[in-house]
Amino acid sequence: MFSKNKSFIYYFINAVIIICAVYFLYTKYFAGMLDEIGTGGGSFALLLGVTALIAVIYVLKAFRLYIIFLDSRISGIRFLEVYLKTMPVSLAFPLKSGELFKMYCFAVETGSYRLGILGILVERFFDTIPLLVLLILFTMISGGTVIPIVIITSGFLILISALYFSFPSIYSYMNKYCMINIKSEKAVGLLKLLEGVKSLYDILKVLIKDRVALLLIISSFTWLSECCVLTLFAFGLGYGFETDLFLTYINSVFTGETNGYVNIYVGLSAVLFLAVFLIVYAIKYMKKIRRVKA
Repeated sequence: MFSKNKSFIYYFINAVIIICAVYFLYTKYFAGMLDEIGTGGGSFALLLGVTALIAVIYVLKAFRLYIIFLDSRISGIRFLEVYLKTMPVSLAFPLKSGELFKMYCFAVETGSYRLGILGILVERFFDTIPLLVLLILFTMISGGTVIPIVIITSGFLILISALYFSFPSIYSYMNKYCMINIKSEKAVGLLKLLEGVKSLYDILKVLIKDRVALLLIISSFTWLSECCVLTLFAFGLGYGFETDLFLTYINSVFTGETNGYVNIYVGLSAVLFLAVFLIVYAIKYMKKIRRVKA
């Protein structure tokens, strides 16, 4: 439970971030989407099919994140509410900086900042693995130069994986060293730091326990669906699908640059989230009125 002061701060931060996200989505992506559609960017049937496929993608992403936070005891409806308000923020802000807002919200909901932050990092990790495979595959097929995002994601995966798998042996060795030199102030400080890192490691183990295969499968289907959406966009806009198109699209998503594909994708996503958001909160409000009348 949070005090009234903390609740006010939480809702104030939510309001400011969401208003900024709506502004960026409208000015940067939604207007661009209308321009693309207005210039012949696909038929109504195509847009409807793409919207349905995008909905499937976000359902998969929501299910993946719910699986990660399964042991945090967030109710299904509350999880959906938080997801609906954090995903548009992730779409609106460049360089995936909107993920910080998602970390904050889930940290508040779970009552643990470590759990909220690590949960989103786990989601990013498993989302990155199939993405990297696709990026490398398309880079090899296109014969183009390796884009910076491939190097960054590769380094991220290698570093995090190495730290995770080597931590038990590192912890065991450093723990023995600290115990032997327990009289040293540096050893005591190092021991405290080591225990703090171990607590984070234990949380990570809980978050991914018995879920690695499922998370990888969901992430793989998600990115394959993204490729299908991009292919439909390409043909709808009158272009053929080329392997370097996916590389350009991913690079645009991470850097915040806009193009026809990103504008339509993010624009349709924003409309979709707004529609679901209004439906969910309308149902919640109606239930609240019924309880008051009863």
